[in-house]
Amino acid sequence: MSPGPTPPKPPTPAGTAPVAAPAIDAALVRRVAALARLEVDEARLPALTEQFRRILDLVGAVAAIEVPPAAGALLPPASLEQLRPDEPGPTLGRREVSRNAPAHDGAFLVVPRFRGDED
Repeated sequence: MSPGPTPPKPPTPAGTAPVAAPAIDAALVRRVAALARLEVDEARLPALTEQFRRILDLVGAVAAIEVPPAAGALLPPASLEQLRPDEPGPTLGRREVSRNAPAHDGAFLVVPRFRGDED
């Protein structure tokens, strides 16, 4: 599948210099994965690098679209009269919550450990 045409570069605001986009390479994908605490299989790295580049190209293309402001797009915040009262209501019991959980130990929901968590 061909990547298609290169999207136009977004306009640079007056009085500023254009910022060079970082090179999308395996090192950048590894760095982003580390920041997101994701493990990257080295065998999949070339495909992930290409996918990441295409995603950023699409984001750049969307950012370059000039859209006139829409009337009424920014609505004022809701007034206090429009909000419902903050009153306690019925809640779920432990059994109802645990029934929908993928794992539980009888008292708590069990979640997977995050990379880097200490015991």
